[in-house]
Amino acid sequence: MPSRTKGKRSGKDDESDDGMSGSATIPAGSDDETNGEPKSKVDAFIDALGEKRGATREWGLQGLSETMRNEPSNPEIEERTEEISDGLMGCIKKGNPREAALAAQTMTLLFVFLGESGADLFSDVREGLQLFFVNHRSSIARGRLAEALSYGSFMTGDETTEMLELMVLLLQELSEPRIHKDLALPALSAWGLLASGLSDAVVFTNIRLFIQLLEIFLEHPEVEIRMIAAENASLLYQGCWRFDGEKAAKLLESLQEEDEEDAKASEASEKVGGDSVKKVAKADRTKERQTLKRALRALEDGEGPPTEKIKVKSEMLEVQDWRDRIRLNCFRKCLQGGLQSHLSHNEAIQQIFGLDPNLASGALVERKMQAGEKRFLMSKNSGRLRDREKCITRGRRDKEALCAQADLLD
Repeated sequence: MPSRTKGKRSGKDDESDDGMSGSATIPAGSDDETNGEPKSKVDAFIDALGEKRGATREWGLQGLSETMRNEPSNPEIEERTEEISDGLMGCIKKGNPREAALAAQTMTLLFVFLGESGADLFSDVREGLQLFFVNHRSSIARGRLAEALSYGSFMTGDETTEMLELMVLLLQELSEPRIHKDLALPALSAWGLLASGLSDAVVFTNIRLFIQLLEIFLEHPEVEIRMIAAENASLLYQGCWRFDGEKAAKLLESLQEEDEEDAKASEASEKVGGDSVKKVAKADRTKERQTLKRALRALEDGEGPPTEKIKVKSEMLEVQDWRDRIRLNCFRKCLQGGLQSHLSHNEAIQQIFGLDPNLASGALVERKMQAGEKRFLMSKNSGRLRDREKCITRGRRDKEALCAQADLLD
């Protein structure tokens, strides 16, 4: 008796065409031999970008993204860069919103992977990415496209005028009414990365325009959007302060007077509106005030955001100002678990954070263990020695606590 399901597809197959799961079917022919040698996984990922089936293209996009995150150098990707770029633009154009967002995210990783050597590539795709960013119907895809444009401009050393034009374009597109959070958050974060690439003189010259464009986000009802906008404003103010402290002080006084006038006007409107005016949660306001206080300390006392230290092989990366803080947050979000690998081996990322380029070549020699350390860690009695040291340390702490109590009683 013939099967009734012959010629029909299961529900799982229908879902896999639209989803972004890593279980998408491997492209046909990916295991075939090319020039007498079997295809590598990277070649299969790249070939998948031109496949007809959407789930197969997404499989290739996910594979390329993971490869570029975890491998700062890959000769197969470097040899087929133009082919990858064409495939990504095709996925953005003909794919569903999730595929377009994934393709734009992969394009961002490609710019980080290539660094300044991707300048010609970015020049070729920049106009197309801008058209997709302005006209795409998906907010998620537009947010990823904003990141691709910003990272491409930042990593390839774009000219200042072109970078400024892109920054204005991003904020103008975000100023539309009822802008979605999925677009605003990544676009504002990427905008901060662009701002971190400007010189202090350029920031000082354009500070009023930038603050005017950021103003609506500093008062946005979403706390995450306000936080990112406040960090970007802190970056701009700190750049002005470094350029000329006296002029920056006068500029800030004038901006504060304008803010006070705006606050009085808003209070008057609240009295007229009564209870109908929407109020922001107290916890959200507390977070916002903390960010703004840190920004104020950065200007008055020379302090920046909380210092963060990251160990990269034998070197320590210290993030102390808003510029490095914003850059670190952007690359941490983009590279995810591959951040350490890129800090250690990607020369472009090392140059951005001022790390020793010898880290990439492995020229640094690891420090050898001393005889005492070897006995403590590797001898037969090492466990007993460690336990004894713990007991001694615990006893010292108890004695210190007793002394402190005695001092309080006196």
